Amino acid sequence: MSLQSLNLDVLETILSFVESRDALPLMTTCRALHVPAMRRHLFEITLRWDSHSRGWKKTLKFCKFILDDPQARAPHLRALTLLPSHHRLAPPTSDHLAKVIRHATGLRRIVLSFVDDNFLESSPTLVDALADVESLETIRFNFVSTRGVALLSRMKSQPRSVQCAVSAYRLPSQGPARFLHNFVQSLTFLELLGALNILAVDTEPHDVWPRVQELTLRDTEIRGGHWQLICRAFPNLRTLHMRGMLIDTTGTCAEWSEMDLVQTRSPLLLRCHVRCVEIRANLDPSQYNVADYIEMLGHTSPVALTCHFNHRILDYVHVRLHRLRFLHLETYDLALPRELSSVARWVDATLLSLASTLAQSRVRAVIVELPHNCTTKRAELLSHTKNIALHARCMELIGLHRRGYAGSLVRQVGDLRDWRYSLCNWYHVTSRTTDGTPELSRVSEADVPGLAPLVQACKTLE
Repeated sequence: MSLQSLNLDVLETILSFVESRDALPLMTTCRALHVPAMRRHLFEITLRWDSHSRGWKKTLKFCKFILDDPQARAPHLRALTLLPSHHRLAPPTSDHLAKVIRHATGLRRIVLSFVDDNFLESSPTLVDALADVESLETIRFNFVSTRGVALLSRMKSQPRSVQCAVSAYRLPSQGPARFLHNFVQSLTFLELLGALNILAVDTEPHDVWPRVQELTLRDTEIRGGHWQLICRAFPNLRTLHMRGMLIDTTGTCAEWSEMDLVQTRSPLLLRCHVRCVEIRANLDPSQYNVADYIEMLGHTSPVALTCHFNHRILDYVHVRLHRLRFLHLETYDLALPRELSSVARWVDATLLSLASTLAQSRVRAVIVELPHNCTTKRAELLSHTKNIALHARCMELIGLHRRGYAGSLVRQVGDLRDWRYSLCNWYHVTSRTTDGTPELSRVSEADVPGLAPLVQACKTLE
């Protein structure tokens, strides 16, 4: 079948599976694909310039291509990423780029990375064009300067998603810009790094973002004053990611409605049910007050819990966490004796204790991340799996994993494709005999990625 016989919709569907940058050769090699390939190529554009790559020439060439027929080409631009690398853009080029942006009526996403005051001062027409775009759904500012923050507060779009990482904080010379005030009625997702102080200083007492349901805070330190502001300014949160430590946990208690996910390194003052709680601290008693985390779990009563192995928290499972159905325990970065025999004994004792604990719970799925230097054989892990399933009568899915190397990054439960399959041991409890003896079915390595939806389903059980 010839490509000429396919209608434009079919061709565009085919090209949707092609990377935007890979569509460029198709524009010049196939007449039938020229128009749909051009649309696909213009769908997502990245422009970068610095003193070495002379990317500004490519930027100027791109602008001239668009402006040769702006009505036919510019509307196809959906995502634009600018990477100036702290270098100025010559006025003619920045003016041309500003014209392209003003013609790009279908623009949905803007990314600005490593933009300093020097760049923004040298390109006023470009800054004004960015501020005047009204069609954006996603705005991402990566390590922008103070003027970059001011630009964010000038933008006319009503985006659903904003990510803002500030390179250095100081108030703009013209005074507070009321940070994010222009997105009050549209914003549903917000991610901040280095911008909490700006939010605290530039936010009026009555400013509230009622539509924000997901908030990610990437600062390493989050002060008590920041926490009070978060509780007040975002009253309808459903998902909260806190990458840093909350320095002061006293004072304001968050009273949001039931939440879907809270990921934190610090114990939070919450007074609501949270479906999934992920504690990203190693819970070493010498560094952390485990009682504070236990208090948080008592108030949130999660359905799914991810945390580092801690006996006190496990003992708390059957006492208060009656809603818990999914348990993910991380143990691979705990301080363990160097002798491998000691590690093996620790693993055996831990898994035996876990089986005893889960016997009094209603947990249906459990994942245990074993230490990277664990030498326990697969047959021994299968024996532990059978013991867990025998004691925990509600158990349906068991995963025991041994990390392949030290210092592994903490991964989300759904990222099963990234796990080393040869070190994973997944088992379904397919049935039980009349006396309760479990029948297990091992999940093959090839089928491990397919477990992600099942794991997610276990986290939504009641």
